[in-house]
Amino acid sequence: MEVRVNLQHSQLSFESAKSAEELKQLVIEAIENDSKTLIFEDKDGQTFIIDRSNLASVTIGAEKQRKVGFIN
Repeated sequence: MEVRVNLQHSQLSFESAKSAEELKQLVIEAIENDSKTLIFEDKDGQTFIIDRSNLASVTIGAEKQRKVGFIN
């Protein structure tokens, strides 16, 4: 699942092994519990710790990208 985290002055994009629903719940819980950080993990196990005060928005999932070139 593609995830885009928009921060005040930058953007972080990565692929997650979690489902859209799991990611959505993670973000909602961080906001509702007034957590100071939001922690994501990409599909390769790399961890991203984000200061929630810098968070602008989170986009979960993206439209399927069209392939370019010849398809066999």
